[in-house]
Amino acid sequence: MDLDKIFQAGIKNHHYANTAYPLKTTSFKDYRIKADKELEKLFIEDWSHIKKFGLYIHIPFCAKRCKFCEYCVVSGDDKNLEDRYVDGLLHEVKRYGDLLKGKEVTGFDIGGGTPSYLSKKNIIKLTNQISNSFNINNNTIFSVETTPEIASTDFLKIKSFYESGFRRISMGVQTINTKLLELFDRKGSVKMIFTAMENLRDAGFEKINIDLMYGFLNQKNEDFLKTIEFILDLKPEYVTLYQNRYKGTKLEGDAKSVSLKQVNKQYQLAYNLLNQRGYATNIGKNTFSRIENDYGTSDYLTQRVIKGLPYLGLGLGAQSYGHRTLSYNSGAANKKLNPYFKKIENNILPIQDFYKLPIEEMMAKMISVAFYFGYIDLIAFKQRFNISFENQFKDEIIYLTERKLMKKTEGKLILTSRGADVISGIIPLFYSEKSRKELIEY
Repeated sequence: MDLDKIFQAGIKNHHYANTAYPLKTTSFKDYRIKADKELEKLFIEDWSHIKKFGLYIHIPFCAKRCKFCEYCVVSGDDKNLEDRYVDGLLHEVKRYGDLLKGKEVTGFDIGGGTPSYLSKKNIIKLTNQISNSFNINNNTIFSVETTPEIASTDFLKIKSFYESGFRRISMGVQTINTKLLELFDRKGSVKMIFTAMENLRDAGFEKINIDLMYGFLNQKNEDFLKTIEFILDLKPEYVTLYQNRYKGTKLEGDAKSVSLKQVNKQYQLAYNLLNQRGYATNIGKNTFSRIENDYGTSDYLTQRVIKGLPYLGLGLGAQSYGHRTLSYNSGAANKKLNPYFKKIENNILPIQDFYKLPIEEMMAKMISVAFYFGYIDLIAFKQRFNISFENQFKDEIIYLTERKLMKKTEGKLILTSRGADVISGIIPLFYSEKSRKELIEY
């Protein structure tokens, strides 16, 4: 297939061609295994090839769904089902703990939604069950997420995370622009964020990440920089920038009005400012760290991005990436709790979709995620698939290096400054043939 045609299709669809793979929820339908009763057997067989993995627990509860949110989130009356949901998670944790006995967990995240929505009782109960059910490497740093609202008003809950063993915490600030926050249906203020940071420090956290978002229709460059300046004055260890991806959000209609030029400009402004203030990263990478030799991301995400480490996702709509399989838990499509509860209560693995994938799809998944760091680790790719990246993607490497969009250095294929501006055109070059055609027809 014409590489330039694929590249241009990615540029045209820059809000959709990104680190999230596949392009559509229906992309893998031909690989789906439909028999519920066979899934446990298939899971065990696939994961028999795996010695180490990352563990992710999904907490779907939010006070309200933000308009930019693309994740599996529930709100309204479903928020009252916390205890029942945690009971389901405890069952799932124990079940997978038995199935994966002896395998090593080298990264552990609780995400959402809003993990800090959980009560102190449930935080302790869940963390204890995880520690008792899985073989977690002693050097693994537990990571969790919170919001400025909860961190500023419920110190004891934040403290309970620290007391339960979490040492890294990520707080979604997104912006300090009050008009944008109001537009997004999100609470926040400068005072709230300041108090939240004080509480995180007082609770004991020394690894704090702040999430910020850019690429919105009504977001001015000066507003974005003002947010970054404020956050830098609070001196978090890490800052992560997220480009709004639009797909599947309430803001999807705005996508065509936000140019690639605007998105690139905002990233470059942020990159320059963060580097000037001592927050380092390579071009194209989203997380900036002021700690030397520290990627800034959680252990779970770091190993998933660099090494293509298999990961197990538990909870509503959670995704799992095995040896040659990809699966999504119940709720991934409709974001409803009842199907998840029903499978748990019937002692069935709460899987909605289970895909046995050809190796080219597994490779495309790993490579797409790798661009979160702005490079592909060629050695890790060889270890994951026992295939030389240079042989597998010879034409793609020539295409990119001749145009000075990527360069080979120290066992990596890494983005150049020019490449970072057209990353949405680069990533699809490593898609499967099937997904390349989907992108062109998108």
